[in-house]
Amino acid sequence: QIIQWNVRGLLRNLDDIQELIRNHSPKVLCVQETHLKSKTTNFLRQYVIFRKDRDDALASSGGVAIIVNQGVACSHLPLQTSLEAVAVRAVLFNKLVTICSLYIPPQHQLHRYEFEALINELPEPYLVLGDFNAHSTLWGDSRCDARGRLIEQFLFSSGACLFNQKKPTYYSLANNTYSAIDLSITSPSLLPLLKWKIINNPYGSDHFPIVLGTQIDNQCLPQVPRWQLDKADWEEFQKATLISWSEMRGLSVQAAVDYFTALLIDAATKCIPQSGRSTKRRVPWWNTECRNARKKQNKAWRLLRDSPTAENLENFKNLKSQGRRTRRQARRESWHKFLSGINSYTQEARVWNMVSKVAGRQVHALPLVNTQGDSLEDQANSLGAHFEQVSSSSHYSEAFRRHKTRIEKQKLERKSPRHEAYNEPFCLAELQASLNCCNKSAPGSDRVAYEMLKHLPLETQKALLSLYNAVWFSGEIPSAWKEAIVIPILKQGKDPSSVLSYRPIALTSCLCKVFEKMINRRLIYFLESAHL
Repeated sequence: QIIQWNVRGLLRNLDDIQELIRNHSPKVLCVQETHLKSKTTNFLRQYVIFRKDRDDALASSGGVAIIVNQGVACSHLPLQTSLEAVAVRAVLFNKLVTICSLYIPPQHQLHRYEFEALINELPEPYLVLGDFNAHSTLWGDSRCDARGRLIEQFLFSSGACLFNQKKPTYYSLANNTYSAIDLSITSPSLLPLLKWKIINNPYGSDHFPIVLGTQIDNQCLPQVPRWQLDKADWEEFQKATLISWSEMRGLSVQAAVDYFTALLIDAATKCIPQSGRSTKRRVPWWNTECRNARKKQNKAWRLLRDSPTAENLENFKNLKSQGRRTRRQARRESWHKFLSGINSYTQEARVWNMVSKVAGRQVHALPLVNTQGDSLEDQANSLGAHFEQVSSSSHYSEAFRRHKTRIEKQKLERKSPRHEAYNEPFCLAELQASLNCCNKSAPGSDRVAYEMLKHLPLETQKALLSLYNAVWFSGEIPSAWKEAIVIPILKQGKDPSSVLSYRPIALTSCLCKVFEKMINRRLIYFLESAHL
């Protein structure tokens, strides 16, 4: 979903923005009249903010922003227009879409060439969402003005489409009147993909939030649940993973590895909590008073909407102000409660964790490295092709490539009359020594973590050892051990839109990495003993 809203002060109504995010989980929010200054940063976790502030004003006013979920691939689109507008290109609805947030103040003298110049800067397909302060009966206002006629002429001549459904988007508290001045303009190709609806509650603003929803699954960076290993029930995990090698002896190496992995994941699912499943984030200060204040404010708004009297208007204003004070007080008390609990015995990690949450952390956008690609798969393929080229054998000399090819064709004979120790079966001590030197690390695609292997009961460790020896003597590498989750890491100070700016980190199977450590320890011992 995409939400557009003239928020009338983003920080002032940040609670309402957070509530909209919790309730609707939008991928993008286009907001107007943000009233931000350049020094204001890091106020929304998990979202990247592209903005244009009105820095030349004496008091906070105007300003536009586009707030994008950090899992959406996007990039900032620089604009030459003098209008208050900001634009991004993002992968949404299986397309590369241009989104523009626009605010045109009532006093601004808008010219048609000025507006058309802005549209010409936006690659299709595009969405222009904002407060136009334009009146026309075409989109449900009670009157027409010059700016409304200008937008009408643009729509009729350009082929652009309008989502509005002749419903009011603004309520004037001073005049107790409704009007439709927030518009949603789009390229024709996006019109059938989205449904336009108004949230009939202005919250702390005098404009109604507008939701553009779709039935298409928006491609977003998947949130893979993480094991909360510090909360695991290891006693139950050991019971659930108890197995002997005799239960797998008749299986092929591939089938035995698959069976053992499935056993671990099934036990982990039952005994280890997972995080990252919910998109709704609770705030620590939200309490019963905040909830009741919100209910009273919403009830007062519904009463005013159905019966717009002076008494109901005054009641709504009072309850809206009261709700804002209640939330501000709840935040303050929550912070004071935390501070009062800090003493010389408080863990340092807990203190810094809370300080980091309060300060906010810089969230970076998932960048576009292929501006022609319409999907996350296109972006991944661009990075994959680059990593493949960087790691290919083409960088070696011709002589080395010939030598490599010749050596790889030679068949290794495991039997030798000298009976080298490094060819012998592995023992339990080697497995346990390798497990002990495993530090915390993200698991591979099989989701088996080092901590799970460290907490296996002795009988299961013996079964795992037998499995490793079966792999060792068969020479067959299980398919899951050949897979890796490749994560592109941006090099410091490099251009995020270039594939050349990334280095890969590969997350491989922890089962495989423990086996590699066992082999490595054995080979290092042999080489050092032979003074090689």
